[in-house]
Amino acid sequence: MNRIKVPIFELKDISVIHADRTVLKIGSFKFHRGTVYGIIGPMGCGKTTFINLLAGRLDSVKGD
Repeated sequence: MNRIKVPIFELKDISVIHADRTVLKIGSFKFHRGTVYGIIGPMGCGKTTFINLLAGRLDSVKGD
C-alpha cells in the first residue's frame, strides 16, 4: 500500500532556553501517523526536556 506520509505534527527550529542557556535545539522533526518513536540517549541529553516540550509544559521555547 503506497500512501503519501503526511506529518501529523512538526517541529521547526525549536530552542528551549533555561537560565539564559540553550538546553535543547531541534532543527526539524516530523511525526507521522502509524509510526512508533523511541527516545534514547545518555543521562542529561534532553530526553525529558523533549517530552515536556511536546506536552506543552515549557514556557521558554522559540520556534514553530
